[in-house]
Amino acid sequence: MKKVLIMTASTGHGHNQVANVLEQELKETGCRVKIADIFSEENPLLKISVSDAYNRMATSSSFLNGFIYRTSNQDMVNRGLVRLIYRLLHKPVQAVLLKEQADLIIITHPILINVLGELKLRGWFDQPIISVITDFDVHRLYVNQQIDAYIAGSPETSDLLRMMGISRSKIYINGIPVRRAFQKSSQKYGLDSRFNILLMGGSLGVKTIKRVLGILMRTSLPVHLVVVCGKNLRLKRELERKYLPKCPGHIELEILGFSSRIDELMDQADILFSKPGGITTTEAINKGVPIAVPFLIPGVEEGNCRILQEEGLVIKIERLKDIPQLVERVHSDPAVLRQISHRMKDFAKSYSMDSTILLCQDLIKRYSIQNEQHQG
Repeated sequence: MKKVLIMTASTGHGHNQVANVLEQELKETGCRVKIADIFSEENPLLKISVSDAYNRMATSSSFLNGFIYRTSNQDMVNRGLVRLIYRLLHKPVQAVLLKEQADLIIITHPILINVLGELKLRGWFDQPIISVITDFDVHRLYVNQQIDAYIAGSPETSDLLRMMGISRSKIYINGIPVRRAFQKSSQKYGLDSRFNILLMGGSLGVKTIKRVLGILMRTSLPVHLVVVCGKNLRLKRELERKYLPKCPGHIELEILGFSSRIDELMDQADILFSKPGGITTTEAINKGVPIAVPFLIPGVEEGNCRILQEEGLVIKIERLKDIPQLVERVHSDPAVLRQISHRMKDFAKSYSMDSTILLCQDLIKRYSIQNEQHQG
């Protein structure tokens, strides 16, 4: 029985979410699977210094987050960052590799790519590596020639990788892995008596969601409005105290924390208001739920939004005060949403979880044959 090691890092929820999806899929093929979170409780110093710092910056200092992303994406700065990350992480990564002795390594976080690439180049291990890019934009941290295959979410992602020196033969546009529950679309476009709006802020529950909800509450249309705050329980309590007591009769308001029923909520939604994180947008694309982007975390989500906007998959809201006007427009003209949904279906035609799993199996087999020939 072959063993797969999935290496991730807990900055936000998306990277770990992809790791969990791949774990389930690979186990169903008979593989043994281990997920290793390099910022887990086993490494408390790393968790405090990197993971917790990122989460605080993403929710409280978005300008700084964007500045660091753009600066570190420059070639000279990135090379220094790669060396720093290697010094910081190579020992805990080595320990995981020695402990697990896997036949295949999958990476779902860019911070680990160059660490594993450098260790492989130095002869620390000789197993195949797959990098799953969990966004549509590409940071230079993703680029390492020791990676055997890249899983990408769009042709633009592939083009960016190729511009950074990755061979086309290594890139597979199979889509960012999400649960199979998201692969069945179900749109209504105003067939219910109430217009169904889903508002999400990502796993960290971005605080701008408060302003967006306040503006959505001004609509004069009969709406069913569901808000998902993620793991931000403080935000959930604030929204409940502020909006539930004075919710007007034509608005049915639900405020949720972290939810495992996002696929069902998307089935009910006519439109999704969300920041453009890679996982959420991929889930919505698979579902065919049109996305309006009223806020984002500067950095990679700016790139995500640009790519998706160019493909006609999202509606970027430049001014929050324009939200009620947008709701009224798409409510009165459902063809706008229908057109976006059709584009989503075309965009997702190359997505295939089965192809990703077959790639894993093929790389394990290919390396196994090579090792047998080398030993022989």
